[in-house]
Parts: sequence; C-alpha cells; structure tokens
Amino acid sequence: MRKFYVSSGTMQEVLLASTKEQACIKAMRRLDNPILIGTRFRVSERGFDEHYDDFLINTSTIINLMILAASDDEITPV
Repeated sequence: MRKFYVSSGTMQEVLLASTKEQACIKAMRRLDNPILIGTRFRVSERGFDEHYDDFLINTSTIINLMILAASDDEITPV
C-alpha cells in the first residue's frame, strides 16, 4: 500500500491504497457531506500542494468506478 494525498473541493484526506483510483474511492466513502467535493480529484504522493505530475481524475469517473465495484460485489459465482 502507498500513501496518497487526495483532495477535491474543500476535502483533503491522507489515505493508504493500492492505486490512485482506490484512494479516491476510499476518500468518497469517508465523506459525511458529499457537497464538499469538487468536479475532480487531485492525487499526489508528495503532499497537498500542486505538482506538475499530480494525478487528476473527474469525480464522475470515480462515482462510475464505485458503481462498477458495487455491481461486481453483487454477482455470486455459480
């Protein structure tokens, strides 16, 4: 697991995750008030300051990944 600094809107979280996308999903699941997030997530392994190599991903993409993960959990093997 790697340490990620995830920010979106006014939300800032430091999380351990395997991937940057997983870090965003974990941040979303920890939110009490989803209005705090913006239209995209910024993920870094170096802190909350902006860096040229930060990973940026749309919030809608993270929501879609969460929906797909939930769908996969509902499928029972035969």
